[in-house]
Amino acid sequence: MAEWRWGQVTDALELVPSCIAYLDQLEDEAVMRFCLIPQLMAIATQAACFNNPHVFSGIVKIRPGLSAKLILSTKQDPSAQNARTWFAHFGAQIKANVDPADPNAERTMRALEALEECCRGEPAAPGSRV
Repeated sequence: MAEWRWGQVTDALELVPSCIAYLDQLEDEAVMRFCLIPQLMAIATQAACFNNPHVFSGIVKIRPGLSAKLILSTKQDPSAQNARTWFAHFGAQIKANVDPADPNAERTMRALEALEECCRGEPAAPGSRV
């Protein structure tokens, strides 16, 4: 397997703490939902694609039911804490599929550890800068 295949997911995973820090700063529920929905769809898609050989031979998408669940979740709880819950869920799915033989495995595991730590963390204080 070529190194670049799953390295792109790892690149995105390394940005999760910054994403969560940004979401922590949002106060308006409509803005939060506007930002949260694409982020949740992205991490769900990364979990579906990671170490999935069908990525290179077909179409891999998240199921419509999961899409609806994510959208409804943001309507019921438009918060960074809700994002943390979902990011942790999909991070665990990705972690379960990390192949130790993958050249990016160590880097991916570090990114997932940072994701887990971030998802356990407290929201940033109001008014603090990202």
